[in-house]
Amino acid sequence: MSEVTKAIIITSYLENHFNMKNAVTDGDYVICTDGGYDIALEEGISPNILIGDLDSIKSKIPEHLPVLRFNPVKDYTDLQLSLDHAVSKGADTVEIWGGIGGRLDQTVANLQLLSRYSKEFSSLLLRDGANEAKVLSPNRETYITPREGWYFSLFSLSRESTGVIIRNAAYELEESTLTSDFPLGVSNEFTKNKNAVISYESGTLLLILSRK
Repeated sequence: MSEVTKAIIITSYLENHFNMKNAVTDGDYVICTDGGYDIALEEGISPNILIGDLDSIKSKIPEHLPVLRFNPVKDYTDLQLSLDHAVSKGADTVEIWGGIGGRLDQTVANLQLLSRYSKEFSSLLLRDGANEAKVLSPNRETYITPREGWYFSLFSLSRESTGVIIRNAAYELEESTLTSDFPLGVSNEFTKNKNAVISYESGTLLLILSRK
């Protein structure tokens, strides 16, 4: 039996804040990566564990908090180490809070990790107060509830993603191919009162929702 149903990973960087404390529910397993602990404290959230090289944390670490500390000279980012920990805990769903904006190299690395770990969980979401990103499963319809004041975009993380279908949107596609070097799927808009429907056959397709 899984030790954890839902894991929340709070990263060291959060550009667009949201009501994080109210988004944590009883039973959630909260992981802080390095300076993510500072953010958790500001939001009044008590994490279950702190993971990372601890090179950017500013707050004093309490003795009761479990810590997995790593050498700063390593091949894995703190977020990847936290995702590995979530896997070891048998987490079913994972939300990563932050990690978008700021240093471009870190954002790209985090999107790569979405691709790498998407099959480890039933749901893996990267989010802040103005953006959400997740890798969609092939051969399965995804329904997105319309959000006023938001765009949605699709990007192929693989060389190509085939059989892409978009329905109930301003710009629709039917059995199309998206490639990694042409952003055809950027900045789509919702149709009022209709869920957008997305599906595809093969590849790795990234969905991003962004506030206008």
